[in-house]
Amino acid sequence: MKIEHVAFYVRTFKDPKNFTGSLHVYICDYGMDLKGINCKIKKGVAYVDLPYGIGEDDGKKIKFPLISFCDAKKHKDLITQIRRNLMPFLIEEMKSETLSK
Repeated sequence: MKIEHVAFYVRTFKDPKNFTGSLHVYICDYGMDLKGINCKIKKGVAYVDLPYGIGEDDGKKIKFPLISFCDAKKHKDLITQIRRNLMPFLIEEMKSETLSK
């Protein structure tokens, strides 16, 4: 599965190794934009969380995915491809972010 990183929108910024934001990627194989990927950089390590909704089940709050593949291998590949080359992309995006301020 081929993924292109399109944009990163900063939410919080402490330093170049600790920030959060929203990631926008393009899934080339499906001609699909995927926006709202939560991205957290902590101590220089990237964590990604696909878009999700929050609901209730038996009185307890639950988090449910807004998009996922039924095939677990495809879903894992999606996450793997999003993470691939993510840090160089984010570093470049953050350079332009800090230059614009």
